[in-house]
Amino acid sequence: MRTAKEVAEECGVSLPSVYRIWNEKFKKDFKQKQKNERGGGRPEKLTLRQKRSVLRNINILREENSNFTSKKLLLNSGINPKDISSRTLRRFLNENGYHYLQARKKGILSKTDIRKRYNFAKMMKKDYSSEVWTKQIAFYLDGVSFTHKTNPADEARAPKGRIWRKPNEGMDRGCTAKGSHEGSGGKLVKMMVAISHGAGVVLCDQYNKLDGPYFKDLVLREFPQMFKKARKGRSRLWLQDGDPSQNSAAAKTAMKSIRAKLLSIPARSPDLNPIENLFHLVKNQLNNNAIVQNIKKENFQEFSARVQSTILNFDNIVIDKIIESMSNRIELVVNRKGKRIRY
Repeated sequence: MRTAKEVAEECGVSLPSVYRIWNEKFKKDFKQKQKNERGGGRPEKLTLRQKRSVLRNINILREENSNFTSKKLLLNSGINPKDISSRTLRRFLNENGYHYLQARKKGILSKTDIRKRYNFAKMMKKDYSSEVWTKQIAFYLDGVSFTHKTNPADEARAPKGRIWRKPNEGMDRGCTAKGSHEGSGGKLVKMMVAISHGAGVVLCDQYNKLDGPYFKDLVLREFPQMFKKARKGRSRLWLQDGDPSQNSAAAKTAMKSIRAKLLSIPARSPDLNPIENLFHLVKNQLNNNAIVQNIKKENFQEFSARVQSTILNFDNIVIDKIIESMSNRIELVVNRKGKRIRY
């Protein structure tokens, strides 16, 4: 390292100018570099190996059960909780982008499910045009259930479950919770609903038991009128999920008799069925109404009527926008190799 005097002679400037330029340009950065090399504050509790072990075990624990605690993560990483506190671990997780966030209720995918979703999306891009969702599929049909609660306002205000994840991992495997229809308690209002682009809700039929005979009767009784309401010309294409009762031999025979052609989406793929978005919006609206109107007491018949009225009066413009997003959904599923998407 040269002295200030040597620098002044080499550059042909005065010694004070060398000190001034040094203080303005380099002194601050030099001191910061020295501080970084020394390190400030107390030494870190977690070693580099422990940090790698923690980050690696997050994905391992997700395969077993995504609802793990910070203490469980410590133990699984081979770290003694007496040496490292849960608060220290949580601070490290926050620094690496992980937060204790709401688990999105999109269902839990297996590796086989992901592969089937990927193949389905590629098939739709290859065999159908982007207009199939709005001009060829007459209607989107699915069954939905709404849990009756005697005190809807309190239920609507109830908190939801949380898991450790990054904000951008909401749709990844191991980061989603069970769907809202899985494991719910209480008496259910069950509806068979169908929507169509340009026609809105074309069916809202309450039922008690979804089985082959019921669905056969529904096909013969309602489908001809639903195709007319959909106004898709001679198209008899319609979409639903792979529910066994809706794909029974009796139901298939009934569909064949009216020349209806089924397009079935993969299992556990609500993000590929636009009617699921309608159900989500309807449930939100029911909860909001319960809070705004402060509904403290409601019997089953009153709740059934409120559900049916909310579905039938839903805005057609919103339904059309949901269906028009299907081309983008298929593209996203292909890009994500079958993983969940934000729909």
